[in-house]
Amino acid sequence: MSAKTYAINEAPVSIQTLTQLFLEAVDRFGSRAAFGRITEDLQVEELGYVAVLEEVRRVAGALEAHGVLRGDRAAILSPNRLEWALVDYGSLCSGVVVVPVYPTLTASQIAYILRDSGAKMVFVPDADLMEKAVEARAECAHEVQVVVFDAPEGLPDGVTSWSRFLADGREQVERLPEEEFRARALQAEPDEVATILYTSGTTGDPKGVMLTHGNVGSNVDASRFVLGFHEDDVAVSFLPLSHIFQRMVDYLFFSAGVTVVHANGLDASDLDAIADAGAGVALTPVSDMTTGPGAPPMQDILDRSIRPGLGVGDELEGPGDLLAHVVDLHLGHVAPDRKRHDRGGG
Repeated sequence: MSAKTYAINEAPVSIQTLTQLFLEAVDRFGSRAAFGRITEDLQVEELGYVAVLEEVRRVAGALEAHGVLRGDRAAILSPNRLEWALVDYGSLCSGVVVVPVYPTLTASQIAYILRDSGAKMVFVPDADLMEKAVEARAECAHEVQVVVFDAPEGLPDGVTSWSRFLADGREQVERLPEEEFRARALQAEPDEVATILYTSGTTGDPKGVMLTHGNVGSNVDASRFVLGFHEDDVAVSFLPLSHIFQRMVDYLFFSAGVTVVHANGLDASDLDAIADAGAGVALTPVSDMTTGPGAPPMQDILDRSIRPGLGVGDELEGPGDLLAHVVDLHLGHVAPDRKRHDRGGG
């Protein structure tokens, strides 16, 4: 299968905010599955668009309850998972600037980003990264609250569990009607900063790159012209959401009705287990999001684990095809005789 080397479309690219894209998708797709999560027993739990809105409202309310307000910064120090997306959308709808942080950074490197960005809160997935975040905030002159998705027993001072955090947001949700929440979310302007991404720091201290709603939203809109997908597709969010590439594609899929399944830090052994659990082969079209930056390491993992486990060869060319193949075995959404459509066609 030949890959596209270029694409052109003379239609003007609309400049939308990410909150517009979010709310329009919720209204359009309603109870359809927006996200899926691979559980410990290798099942996929789904969350519909309306349910996502309710969770995002709780996140927004909890941010306000904890004093993280419009214009403030919140960091996410976590591998891809459902909560990453919920915090992202909740922050965007609150006017809070999201600062993604790679989980592989050292505590000192994390501390630098927290200090430089002025982040008031950092979200982490588990006890290990909680300890790293607590160590990092000790190097900060300002207060940094920590929220843990999978909280252990006995949390340190200034650390809140995800369940407690959401509970803190319920009162705000009850107080603020959905119409007012939407109105606040839509206050965002295309030239308003949505996120700050930090460079690797290989040539000095990391630099914060400010991306606006219009920056990312225009990429989402333009990508519709070149990525082939349909509303009943399933995609795997595998590349790190700390990188804008996967994050932009996830925004695109959410706005287009494509179910996004988070890999939750899957490694080769996890993929082996999923492959062993599969009983059949179902081909589903998926965007080539995994053929961009960061794809070679993932291709190696998949070639070593998934391909032999599924008993498939070159008919599944890219890592995107292979991952979609695995997810379909568990979602059961796609009939085995479905064919992939052309990558550039849609």
